[in-house]
Amino acid sequence: MKSCIYLLFITSLLVSGCDIRVLNPQSDTAEAQSNLIYFSFLLMLLVLIVVFVMMFRFVSKYREEKVSYEIPKQEEGNRKLELTWTILPVVLLIILAVPTVIVTFNQSPNGDVQTEKYKDAVHIKVTAKRYEWQFTYPNGKKTVNELFLPANKTVR
Repeated sequence: MKSCIYLLFITSLLVSGCDIRVLNPQSDTAEAQSNLIYFSFLLMLLVLIVVFVMMFRFVSKYREEKVSYEIPKQEEGNRKLELTWTILPVVLLIILAVPTVIVTFNQSPNGDVQTEKYKDAVHIKVTAKRYEWQFTYPNGKKTVNELFLPANKTVR
């Protein structure tokens, strides 16, 4: 156990000097999606912290000082507690779903936001085929597995 802690400490020291970023968005779409990932991660971290605090509180408050072999009597449910652990996950899902739906609709190619944003963009049709990509340009030319983008132009 002690060697695992030392190994973890040494590894964290070695990796701390690295400039590693898992999510490095290079487009507006990637930026919006990485923000959703960060938001959901922070929300899950908040839930985890609350659960750990409650667990440590209950363990310290209700720990048994002496061992008892008696079987406790059955207790009926607590309506407030049952409603809380039923409603709280629904609220958390709604908190996660609303920004996700907004970002998804804003990134949809058929959405109003995208239509206005890419009104003057060069439209390239991309067709996925088995083991290849086919690109069709506005002038009618087609290429396979090679995409040519105009310089300083927005492409859709």
